[in-house]
Amino acid sequence: MLKNRKKLAKWGFWLFSSLIILSYPAMTYATVVLETVAARQAYIDTFYNKTVAQLIYDEANQHNINPRLILVMLQRESSAITQTSPSSTTRFAWPLFYNYDERMANCLNGDEASCTDTKYNEPTYRYRAENYGGVGQQIAYATAQLRRLQTDASYCGGSLTVSVDGGNLTVDNAATCALYKYTPHVVSYNTDSAFYTNWLSWWSGTPNGGDYSATNTISTANFEYVAMSAAEINAFLVSKGSWLANYTIDEYISVPYPAVYTAPPPDTPPAPPRKTGDANGDNIVDLLDLSLLASQWGGGGSADYNSDGIVDLLDLSILASAWGS
Repeated sequence: MLKNRKKLAKWGFWLFSSLIILSYPAMTYATVVLETVAARQAYIDTFYNKTVAQLIYDEANQHNINPRLILVMLQRESSAITQTSPSSTTRFAWPLFYNYDERMANCLNGDEASCTDTKYNEPTYRYRAENYGGVGQQIAYATAQLRRLQTDASYCGGSLTVSVDGGNLTVDNAATCALYKYTPHVVSYNTDSAFYTNWLSWWSGTPNGGDYSATNTISTANFEYVAMSAAEINAFLVSKGSWLANYTIDEYISVPYPAVYTAPPPDTPPAPPRKTGDANGDNIVDLLDLSLLASQWGGGGSADYNSDGIVDLLDLSILASAWGS
């Protein structure tokens, strides 16, 4: 009788597993894992398994943004073009510092009060990390955002007056406005800035194609014109010794963003190790654990056996290996 029950339970497990897998469209296993991380990460399939050069080329063409502008911005934000390796994990995960907040680093360094993301009303910065962290997401999102900033009526497509350094500045064109919307500081675009000096040394002429001023930092032609192939972009990265040269993007998040750990009191015994696959803590891996995994699918919880922050096919595989133990 017990033997038949085990067979029935195992048959139920594989039937349920098959239904989960068959509910996804045909795609590679790695893509399934990435797609189930969070459906809101719309850019995943645009950068997974691409080189940085190819991604810059693709995004620049899709959004009509000059790839030279993206390269200069990468240097200005994190020195990513001239560094052989990132100087910190923060610069590795946020090479364009798009949607980054200084509180994020403080949170990860143990300042629990800094973990509340007031802008997105989330209790920790994990939401921000999942949606914007990583080399691929930074380039994909930042390039698309530059286009929105220049074109959309709610941004520079509606007004050329932008808030800079706490005051209002009326600029000469929407391209200049978009740069200030991205980084609202005059010092970021003055003649001493990495933006200006690197543009002069890497490309011919000034960014605005003429007399340079605070209200005219880049011309529309230099903002929009696309002139480099993926091979040319990579050759440029190689010539600068950049860690981005030949870099294949295989992550959606470059560095982990764990919750802040609070040590238990000295007299509290450590919790016993959880049996692999035992999500409900009853010391057996069975249909109850499978049901719990199903209810947590696509999110987090006790069925996240590999502790990567998401309950997905990797955890289902772990559960299958431990079944009946």
